[in-house]
Amino acid sequence: MHLFSFRSPPYTGPLIKKMFETFATGLYSLDTMIELTDQWGLTNRYKKLIVRTTMHRVLSNPFFYGCFKFHGEIFEGSHQPLISKGLFDKVQEVLGERTKPLTRHRKFTYSGLIKCGECGCFICGSMFKNDRYELYRCSLRKRHIKCSQHKYINKSEINRQIGEQIKNLTINKMVYSLLMENIRSRNEEESKIHINGLEHWNRIEIHCEERISRLMDALSEGMINKEEFLQKKNEIITQKIEAKEKTRFHKTSVGAWHKYAENLIIKSSHIYEIFSEGDEADKKSLLLAIGENFRLKNCTVTFDLKPPYNFVEAVNKSSSNLCVMRGQGDLNP
Repeated sequence: MHLFSFRSPPYTGPLIKKMFETFATGLYSLDTMIELTDQWGLTNRYKKLIVRTTMHRVLSNPFFYGCFKFHGEIFEGSHQPLISKGLFDKVQEVLGERTKPLTRHRKFTYSGLIKCGECGCFICGSMFKNDRYELYRCSLRKRHIKCSQHKYINKSEINRQIGEQIKNLTINKMVYSLLMENIRSRNEEESKIHINGLEHWNRIEIHCEERISRLMDALSEGMINKEEFLQKKNEIITQKIEAKEKTRFHKTSVGAWHKYAENLIIKSSHIYEIFSEGDEADKKSLLLAIGENFRLKNCTVTFDLKPPYNFVEAVNKSSSNLCVMRGQGDLNP
């Protein structure tokens, strides 16, 4: 592997992982990624700026999830993977879309995040009145679709609407008690699931090793040719890598779910604070973490909460209804 030197400073590995995670969002072009990696301080082995071809080659290299190719054949490496196979596959999907990115001279918080609720185009930002107002509307890039969403909406209004929805994730004492009760009841159930999963994927990994051994015997006995051998072996290696990742996941998840859920509760308590007081990068990162399917239609912004934040919102609403019912009960004689 000559693209990066792993004897370089210890931040190299985490930055490559960050590069994969950032590109997997689908919000950044290769050219934008080059700018970002330059800001992060990630360079090639000659300490120079990473060029576009190198960026594409790195993002396509199976080395980073623990494998390598040699004469078209995939081999497992003895090195520690930097990323998961799932993240690598997501990056390949984004690379395969082959969409030509828009060149932006100014970075707008909500461009590339929110889509028009009518035609599905991304909304675009523009500055007005000597850069005093940042306004958004549909980019109207699908010429074959007649879209009526021509009206602009101020960035401050988008912030207000999203902020109101994020407030629903703020946890009060009653919600905290309900969530903790749910966590305790599900912790034992989750542990059983991970133990069963660990046994299942261990069996699959062992089965893959047996299949590779039989495949090599078939090749040596002339039952299959080299081309058939390579094709089948690559398929089995891919399955074995997946099994290893699943095994690693279940192994680290046994007993860790309770801690994860408690951290979620703590994080949810500060979500609105991060959105209202953080910088633009913090806001965008937060929204990508908690939501999806951001839409703008008739100057109204809506989005769906990702798990487990949709569960937090549901518990919040349940507790609110409970408070109302209790209040009504107290008024009755």
